[in-house]
Amino acid sequence: MKTNKNHHQTCSPSSCPYSRIGCFPDNDRAGQTDYENLKKMFGDRLRDMSKHYAEHKDLNDYLRYRNRAKQAEKKSQVQSVRRMPQPQPKKTLKSMAFHTLVGSGKRKTNL
Repeated sequence: MKTNKNHHQTCSPSSCPYSRIGCFPDNDRAGQTDYENLKKMFGDRLRDMSKHYAEHKDLNDYLRYRNRAKQAEKKSQVQSVRRMPQPQPKKTLKSMAFHTLVGSGKRKTNL
């Protein structure tokens, strides 16, 4: 988590009107330290959201992973649809009569 030197001035507990604040720290020692420092400032209003991406380095890493997984799923669905046998067009009486006449060598112009 990159810390802005001025973040204490811009989001002080007294000027923050929110009852809940989501915190998305990196899953490393520095991220945990930053979260603990913010928790001291904001108390129970601060929520640690890193549990939602605990298996990843940080939130960005998780979002990139999820995006790749969705793209792979879409690609898999498209490929499986392409492999499905496509239904043959239904033959109508008019098209059957045309194929019968053409196949027999007879010509009929009006159907």
